[in-house]
Amino acid sequence: MKKFFMLFFLLSVIFIPATTMAADLRSSTTGIVNVSTNEKVKNLYAAGATINADANTAGDSVLAGSTININGNTEANLFAAGGTINARGNVGNNARLAGGTVFMGGQVGQDLLLAAGSAQIGSNAVINGDFLVTGGNIEFNGRTTGNLLASNVDKLIINGQINGNVRAKNIGELVIGSSAVINGNLNYSSVKDAVIESGAVIKGTTNFQKINQNQQDKSQFNNFVTTSAIISLIMGLLTLLIIVYLLPLFSRKLVNYTLSTPWINLFWGLIFLIITPILMLILLITVIGIKLALLLGLLYLVIIMIANLFTPLIVGSLFLNLFNRKNGYRVDWLTVLIGILIVFILQLIPVIGWLVVFVFFLITLGGLVSGSWHYLGNQRENLPPADESRSIRTKPSLPTPSQPRIARGTTTRTPRTRR
Repeated sequence: MKKFFMLFFLLSVIFIPATTMAADLRSSTTGIVNVSTNEKVKNLYAAGATINADANTAGDSVLAGSTININGNTEANLFAAGGTINARGNVGNNARLAGGTVFMGGQVGQDLLLAAGSAQIGSNAVINGDFLVTGGNIEFNGRTTGNLLASNVDKLIINGQINGNVRAKNIGELVIGSSAVINGNLNYSSVKDAVIESGAVIKGTTNFQKINQNQQDKSQFNNFVTTSAIISLIMGLLTLLIIVYLLPLFSRKLVNYTLSTPWINLFWGLIFLIITPILMLILLITVIGIKLALLLGLLYLVIIMIANLFTPLIVGSLFLNLFNRKNGYRVDWLTVLIGILIVFILQLIPVIGWLVVFVFFLITLGGLVSGSWHYLGNQRENLPPADESRSIRTKPSLPTPSQPRIARGTTTRTPRTRR
């Protein structure tokens, strides 16, 4: 159920912004993005260290950052991924939030999907649909007209109103607060019984399935892996977005060069991945080559990290090129977003998905290595010859013995010849 929930979460993220054309992209070299209340925004796409979205958005809002403050309303869909998310504005359709610490205090027109280390749904929050959640410590104080669906949550506190059913699977600790009202059934599985405080109202039936400690430990481990994956997803998204907008020419050249000959780059990537460690071992055997081996090892790790970072960009460019081949390979925020999510989804598929990601990594690695080598070769060819590049300074020649010395300040006269 956990994988299906995550897959649904990520797939829903992809197809919300993918068809939007009138996008208002915001980024900043300082890392702080401010969208003031007096601005008119159609579809807002923002990435930065800190995002302050105070304006109302007529369409979708897609936000990625370390700290995200959302005070304006979003008439369509909201997607936000970051370390800290404070969402106080209203959302017309669906809201999808993923972060370390999340607060939701506005109204949601349809469903709310939430994945967080810790999250709180405020008392003024109203969800006119279902509330789907996974993560660490979750506190629900609002109201939902639909169901509450929770999976792999360390601690779930319900202190609000739920008009539908509560289905909670693999819950470490479940607390039904004194202000809780559940108009439907309560179905949950945990290692221990739920704490139901006096004053809580459960109008339907309560069904409890006890699980052993091993299952709970496995659930907590899966929750840790999922949270780590979400954090990795967010950091990869932010880092790649910043690089693409700070180094647009390099990113575009790398994509075009890599995808121009993908199979050749796959070969060179595999060769570099295998041969370089062997060469390092050979250099380590010799005393003279130890420093060179350490330098080569550092360079090897840096290139591997860069290739791993740019792999989603290659995947996203190739994916978008399948739908529009006329304009060439696309390199922008949408390429980054789709590439990151496709790679993340492929990593959830055992063996086959991992193999596909590894192949794209080798293609990116080969393009990076061969492209760098080709670039250095062109730079060497464009260098002037050694004798021309040096400015030769010669001393003034001394007069020969047959030539008379001319004193400074004097002039010589050329004798006239008689005709």
